[in-house]
Order: sequence, then C-alpha cells, then structure tokens
Amino acid sequence: ERLSHKTPMPLPKHLLEILYRGGYTNPMTEEKQIFSKRNLSNVELNAPSVTIAVEKAIQNLKQIGMPDISPNMLIFLDRERLPPKRSMCRYYNGVYFLNDSILNNQDSLEDRAYMIGYYIAAEYEDDKLLRDYVKKRIPRSLKDSTGR
Repeated sequence: ERLSHKTPMPLPKHLLEILYRGGYTNPMTEEKQIFSKRNLSNVELNAPSVTIAVEKAIQNLKQIGMPDISPNMLIFLDRERLPPKRSMCRYYNGVYFLNDSILNNQDSLEDRAYMIGYYIAAEYEDDKLLRDYVKKRIPRSLKDSTGR
C-alpha cells in the first residue's frame, strides 16, 4: 500500500544469502516458525465442545472422500501470534495448523465443525474436495436462513 509506486526487483541468490546473514529473514523460514507447535492455542482443546466439533469435522471430511485424516493431525494455534492475513489453516509436514478463532467465533457445534472442515478442505491438494464439501455440508443454521 505504501510502496505501490515501487516495482519489485528479482534478486540473485547470492545477494539473498548475504541479506539473510545480515538479519533479514527468509520468508519460508519465518512461515515455518509461525506455523509450529511453539504457538499452540490457549483454548481448552480437551473441552467436550471442541472435541465434538473436531470429531464431527473429521467425520464430514471422511464422508466426502478425504483419506487419512485424524484428530492428531490438527493443531490449533493462538490467533494472537499469527499474521493477520491468510492464517486460518496451513498444511505442513502432515499436520493441519488451524487458527483457534475458528473455535471461538461460531455459534453452534455444527457451525464450528463445518468451518474446521471447510478450512481443511480448502488447504487440501485436490480442489474437488472443497467443492464437494461445500455442496454436501452446509450447516443447518445457514440452510434455515436462506430458506432452502
């Protein structure tokens, strides 16, 4: 926004290595540090409402054909430690890192389960999974509000 008049310039690899030594961080390294177990959520993840929502989300994902998903593949991170944009879910090293605001902002367990499943399906490598999820898993509260 402040640099809209500037044009990005590609830099040679050796110059980037010099910048990284001088205190500039590699964007990929920084992202790996943000989406790690170091930033675990303070939300009580063993609470019955959270456990039920996670189990329901996994059940919904399995019903539409997502293979090999289990509760131990989901890690909730503290939203205060995440960057403000594009930080609802990331898949890294076989684990889905989810923003804990998903657990706090939804009204019902069904809505929470829907949103957990939605973000996981959006991060999945096959786009067809997300389309199928949205088609088959619209929460009742949304159906009621649209009259369908």
